[in-house]
Amino acid sequence: MKLSSLLPFFALASAYDILRAGMMYVSKLDGIPTRKNLISQGVRLVVATEGSRFDYDKRGSLKLTGSGRYLSVNEAGKLVFIDEPDTEFFLTREGSSRSRKRLSYKGNTIFQMCGDDSIGFKSDCEDARNVLITYEDINYQM
Repeated sequence: MKLSSLLPFFALASAYDILRAGMMYVSKLDGIPTRKNLISQGVRLVVATEGSRFDYDKRGSLKLTGSGRYLSVNEAGKLVFIDEPDTEFFLTREGSSRSRKRLSYKGNTIFQMCGDDSIGFKSDCEDARNVLITYEDINYQM
């Protein structure tokens, strides 16, 4: 295979500068350990039995893998998917694990699980419960 045929691939890969691919889940619900997967449902991020895959890049944005949509927080405080990157997300190593990271937004790690299973951030959603969200790398290798 010629090097010239690989150049477009490398250019595309470096354009996004994906640091890690992973899945997200609610890891604590009102301070109690749990595992509730998060998935894209329309434009919202919601709790589900299955999970969506995300790409975290060096800018601090979370992209829904295989789409042009990025995670953001709307005016109502709901986590939604939009066309432009929101660079206010940050992943912090969780304990001694190399594959699990705590998600924060604008420096705050407390999110909400609303009564309709959607995820909020400083929102006024009904039946809100405080949650922590963990981002777990896919195919992490030491």
